[in-house]
Amino acid sequence: MILGLANINPTVGAIRSNTDMVIAAARELADRGCDIAVFSEMVIAGYPTEDLVLWPDFVEQQWQALERIAFELKSSQMYLAVGLAVAHDERIFNCAALIRSGKILGVVPKQELPTYNIFYEARVFAAGQRGDSGEYRGVPFGDILFDTSHGRLALEVCEDLWVDSGPLMSRVERGAQLSINLSASPWRLGVVQARRELLIERSKAAGIPLIYVNQVGGNDSLVFDGSSLIAQNGAILLESERWSEANTVFDLSPNASCTGSRASEFFADLAAALTMGTRDYFSKTGAFSRLGIALSGGKDSALVLVLACEVAKQLGKNPMTSSMLLRCPHISTALPRAPSRATLPMNLASPLLKNLLKMPLCVSAKPLNASPVPRS
Repeated sequence: MILGLANINPTVGAIRSNTDMVIAAARELADRGCDIAVFSEMVIAGYPTEDLVLWPDFVEQQWQALERIAFELKSSQMYLAVGLAVAHDERIFNCAALIRSGKILGVVPKQELPTYNIFYEARVFAAGQRGDSGEYRGVPFGDILFDTSHGRLALEVCEDLWVDSGPLMSRVERGAQLSINLSASPWRLGVVQARRELLIERSKAAGIPLIYVNQVGGNDSLVFDGSSLIAQNGAILLESERWSEANTVFDLSPNASCTGSRASEFFADLAAALTMGTRDYFSKTGAFSRLGIALSGGKDSALVLVLACEVAKQLGKNPMTSSMLLRCPHISTALPRAPSRATLPMNLASPLLKNLLKMPLCVSAKPLNASPVPRS
């Protein structure tokens, strides 16, 4: 069984362009011979949608987009797992849908809704119920399993896997042979190892392969590191690249080779999160033409400058020659400073930043002739 794992970067609310990306990625994975293609949670709408799902037309457009995806891939025998919101019985659900050969085979609502930290899904979504099943527009809807040519398949959404009492084990008892998790899990310190340990623990307990696909990119105040993981019998078989959009193909066979886990480096992850979050906020809002940088001459602003240069490069701009970066005057404190104070930290920090963040230093700061401001 050839799996296609799509880590794409959707924009919240941009249903049409998100759908275009899903179709393009699905076609690529089909051309590469995949049997099943998996996308992330709420990929059609982008995550987090928050109050947007309270608009009926916004939810309806997602179903129309799902039908469009099914139509565009009607000639393919590949299964597609796609995330979207569905309005059913006067409630709104965070769902995973399965598509094949132009047909929507079924829709599975998320059962465990997070309501901690930055999550408050229960405010806008209803939770799917264990064992419930019915129909939505003639399509099976609920806690259902899919009998496919590759075995009995279970779909779940993000938090369903994290909760000990989630639906995984009940579905294994009902004969699930493969479980696919569509996720939008924001990055924070420690979460990478937590995900690995979760997949190891759950796959060992379930005794079936677990497939995990995460969203990538920045949306408002959240940044998602992406990556796909496959675990079986308590071992990580695959962990794909983080911090980048990618379509990963993996042959899940009895003789599947284990690629193992990728290194997670503290400084590299911090730099990637900061640059991706800034880059995507800049590009997705469409409200800015330049990045404003306040340079004090200290190590903190030197680091900000390096990150801003990296953002500019990721946006296709040369920070040395373009007007992408706008330096904002900084008013110094009353403490006396040597004339070369503003350039000294850049010179000292440059080798350190190059080694830890692996980013070239593109722009040098220049001292500003600002008058000291008395301390109050």
